[in-house]
Amino acid sequence: MSLPGLSAVGKTALQGDPGRFEAAMFAPEDRREHLFALIALNVELSRIPETVTESMLGEIRLQWWDDAIAALFEDGPVAGHEVIAALKQPVDNGLLVKARLVDLIDARRITLSDEPLTDAAVLHRLITQTGGALAALQIGALGGDKAAQDVAADAGWAEGAGRLTAALPAMIPNADQENAEAPAKLSTLIQSLASDGLAKLDDARNKRRVIPRNCRAPLLSIRPAERRLRSALQKDVDILKDDSAVSPFRERMSLFRRAITGRF
Repeated sequence: MSLPGLSAVGKTALQGDPGRFEAAMFAPEDRREHLFALIALNVELSRIPETVTESMLGEIRLQWWDDAIAALFEDGPVAGHEVIAALKQPVDNGLLVKARLVDLIDARRITLSDEPLTDAAVLHRLITQTGGALAALQIGALGGDKAAQDVAADAGWAEGAGRLTAALPAMIPNADQENAEAPAKLSTLIQSLASDGLAKLDDARNKRRVIPRNCRAPLLSIRPAERRLRSALQKDVDILKDDSAVSPFRERMSLFRRAITGRF
């Protein structure tokens, strides 16, 4: 996809996270740039653990983002990065919660650290600080109040869980070779995350009315992750493989239907 006149943060969002970008296109036009900036921030942060050769180098880069976010909420100079520049207006307008922006940064410290990704508590925290925090921030950027952001955080947790369960086998080196029990343990962990994610998504849907219709666009990207969660709980399925994808055409048609109905 190529869109003329797309901003720098819009291009980063599109290239790095097309699912969330396409959902953001259904938001009110005057607020889309806020969503692009948040998606782009998450993309930039997610790349750090993947591109550094030493955890200390990753920590240095994360600390730069930490300092840049802190500067947005203070009176001092703001770092000259397009993502930080695009976040300035929603921060100045009181639309973004600093703690959740910091969560996005701290989540990458988890993947840089020695904390075991086979520990359910570690993964729950990782999902809360990525999918949950990002969804809440996006709803806030569209003007949703705290109640709406909290509901969105649960829905975003489900999306984060779906994305993580698809990526987890590759994130744990030699998970299928360490010992004979490793695949079974990983499968059990994925199923547990899937069950928790679907429970949170059901709860968020039951509270859907808390989120104004014009604030729901960021949650339209959840459906592919939901399919992954449901697939992980099916019997006689290789849980370590992700076979839940559908054609881009069907995905886009589903996105349009959800946008029309306001259902995520």
